Amino acid sequence: MDPNTYCNEPWRTAHYDDVGDLGPCCTYRGFREKFNSLDDYWNSEWLQKFREDLNQGARPDGCRNCWVKEDRGEHSQRTDKNERWGIIQEPQLKELFLSFGNICNKSCGVCRPSRSHLIAKEYRSIPKDNAWLLSLPGNKTQKVVSDKRYSGHYLEHFEAYKSALDSADTIYLDGGEPFVVDQCTKILEYMIAQGMTNKHIKAGTNGSATPYQLELLSQFDKVSFHLSIDGIEDLYKVVRPPHSWDWWNTQHNQIQKYPFNITYACVAHAFNVHQLPEIVDYFISQRQINPNTFIFFSQINSQQHLECSVVPVEVMDKTIESLKSRLPNMTAEDQKQIHRLITHLQVQRDVDDPVIKQNFQLYCDTFSRIKNINYGEHIPWINQ
Repeated sequence: MDPNTYCNEPWRTAHYDDVGDLGPCCTYRGFREKFNSLDDYWNSEWLQKFREDLNQGARPDGCRNCWVKEDRGEHSQRTDKNERWGIIQEPQLKELFLSFGNICNKSCGVCRPSRSHLIAKEYRSIPKDNAWLLSLPGNKTQKVVSDKRYSGHYLEHFEAYKSALDSADTIYLDGGEPFVVDQCTKILEYMIAQGMTNKHIKAGTNGSATPYQLELLSQFDKVSFHLSIDGIEDLYKVVRPPHSWDWWNTQHNQIQKYPFNITYACVAHAFNVHQLPEIVDYFISQRQINPNTFIFFSQINSQQHLECSVVPVEVMDKTIESLKSRLPNMTAEDQKQIHRLITHLQVQRDVDDPVIKQNFQLYCDTFSRIKNINYGEHIPWINQ
């Protein structure tokens, strides 16, 4: 077994992507064969070969997101999962990801059409001379569905999802935004009716759960929210349109009424580097309300023009020093996350690619018109 490529994800996780195809994890971006059932996938020659390739030192193209981070000296999903779960050599399906398509009620600045049908609509209005945007991974304009049709769009996968629920201890609800898709609610209702409330429910969400959905979730033995937020106060409406900070506080307050585990998940990117220390403070402060609070920072996988490297060095240095000053007062687990964030910023600070910076400016020029946002008014170092 080669420790430089081994990954326990294919041994313990199965992931339905945004079109209902099965694969080894949520960051895998390679070819996925069509399988009729979860059992067919889990016992397939394709998956067995994939596991063996990783064991023998191969670097599958679909795992590029991890290889890029590791080659830069950073942690990746592969290293994180190996650190947490160790070496697994006998297939044991523990975690099942159910993706509910690209239906989403937000058009976040650093997201892409494969994750939001609202962004897909925006990308269809991009001028042809910016075709480079459409050529990037995940930026092909997915099927666009009107808001009125949320409830029916992915129900063709409902039976496959139901039949797979018994297979894993943990069910992860993913999107898009799972809580704006009626199928997600039906999955919860079905699990409760079938007596599956002993399952651990995880949800990757922007906080859109309704009071009814929260009541359903409260019937499960364990619930964990991977709560996505990468800007606070006035910056929130810039990076998470069309919603305001008031919208976030309303949704957040509803969630905090329940004893769920909450991981505040932030993607570090060009638009929020200057605010990262304040975001860290905000996340940690929530532990006063809910002791089961965790923080998690990640990086952009495929939108190179929105990476932190486009931010001026003096802004990066100020943020790095500010984050370092907070370390002594943190828990060991928080320190680990912030050390990794600092390492990422240091790596990005040393990248000086004029093409990436030019593409960032093109992105801002294009999407300031599409989203009706003047980035320069909200992000101090941007001249627009």
